[in-house]
Amino acid sequence: MRIGLYLLACLAGAVLGLLSDEPLIGLALAAVLLFPLGVSFTMGGEHDERRGRPVPLGGALLAGVAGALLVVFLIRLAAAAPDWVDPLSADCGGPSTGAQQLATWFATIVFALSALPVAATLAAIGGRLKRDGRLAALPLSLGFYPVVVAASGIALIVASWATSC
Repeated sequence: MRIGLYLLACLAGAVLGLLSDEPLIGLALAAVLLFPLGVSFTMGGEHDERRGRPVPLGGALLAGVAGALLVVFLIRLAAAAPDWVDPLSADCGGPSTGAQQLATWFATIVFALSALPVAATLAAIGGRLKRDGRLAALPLSLGFYPVVVAASGIALIVASWATSC
């Protein structure tokens, strides 16, 4: 039952991430703030799990919704970034289209790689809820989260700089 609710929360986050043609920035910003909060609540229960207490479901559900939303958002950014090249900005004194392509492909790779630690954290939470198999043995940490957020921000800045006059 607990794992089913968690998977439903992850599905809800994925659906929210796919709601419109353009990603909903407000939801993405909320997810950036709520994901580490949910994981922190879940990690707080990790020590209790060793004593036989289950992982807190509320934190897992919050992390599931926010994390799945982040993964979908990052994948959508990765898919969209190559199309950000603007030949007109090269005509008005901006970087050449080759430099723009380099910047947007850099952003694509960063966004795709940034989704991996969030997805791994979601898998680790699911494993702890299920208390079974290899997923339960995955480390549950927010250690890479600041790196993911910073790298994604830098990728957005580089792509924005390269594709504007």
